[in-house]
Amino acid sequence: MDSLADFERECFFIAPLGEEGGGVRTRSDLILEFIVRPAAQELGLWAVRGDELAAPGQITHRVIDHLLHARTAIADLTGRNPNVYYELAVRHMAQLPVALIVAADEQPLPFDIQQMNVIRFDHRDLKSADECRRSIVRHLSAGISGFVDSPITAVREMAQLSTENKIDQAVSELLGRMKETFYDTATSRPAIADMIRTMEMPRSRKTERNVEVALEAVLNKAADRTRDAVFVEVDPGPLVGHVAQTWLLRYDGKQTVTAFLKNILFKLTKEIPLALPGYGSTWVLRDSVTGEELFPGGRDNGTGGPQKDERPIAEAGVLPGMCIEAVRPRRPTQASDTAHTL
Repeated sequence: MDSLADFERECFFIAPLGEEGGGVRTRSDLILEFIVRPAAQELGLWAVRGDELAAPGQITHRVIDHLLHARTAIADLTGRNPNVYYELAVRHMAQLPVALIVAADEQPLPFDIQQMNVIRFDHRDLKSADECRRSIVRHLSAGISGFVDSPITAVREMAQLSTENKIDQAVSELLGRMKETFYDTATSRPAIADMIRTMEMPRSRKTERNVEVALEAVLNKAADRTRDAVFVEVDPGPLVGHVAQTWLLRYDGKQTVTAFLKNILFKLTKEIPLALPGYGSTWVLRDSVTGEELFPGGRDNGTGGPQKDERPIAEAGVLPGMCIEAVRPRRPTQASDTAHTL
């Protein structure tokens, strides 16, 4: 077994190989030498291909070991080679960075892969090959930073968000029940009578009613303070086009902007039965009090996903008790900055 230190410097190349001297092998050799290795070197890594570990066509324990531990990987999907897809599935299960490449003239890829960022290129065209190399470097750099494009990662994140949403809903309901309990207790006749005696007020139905109203106002303020201390309120109504129930999200000032946006996007996709692209192209968040857009630097970067923003939301301007609205972006003044509509 290779050492973990070696894996930390490795870019594993998943590729169809074919017979020695054949067209498939020759093509793979060229891609390895002129695209994959230069891309890996730019990232401070070295490239390793499966045939350097085992005989072609065999998926050995050693290959699996590299799939599960290599710092990065590149998968060439050209030709729909079964071994390539098997190894890619292993890599996806490991939720580790992998860049997908395929010949420009390759037939449409399977549906599940079509949803991912696949780099198309022509290895016989120098400009196309160089652009492929640069795209690989950008993609793997994002993966090394923590943004892994894997369907397994997406499913697990959605499951986690679903669990968090249930917790948020339960906490919100609990606060509501606590408020009702406090109110029922504090405004009960014995409690009001005790307060009137303590304050040496004349006992009458009018006095009882005044005390009850005052207690209700105090309890409402206390409940609002409790909510504001631990929640952020998000209103999707302006975006969905009708009055909608607001969401109370638990406030965690250390949560990253990216995680915060993913949580809200998960909720929005339940309100709008359409796929929403990255933040900033069809939806943004704004402070409902000042009207200012939040996270302007997180707008869609042109790849269909938001810019990765690892700042804590507290540092990015989201505060406890803040009221936020999901809205369509303002119409840009320049044609080059046009936002897409739903």
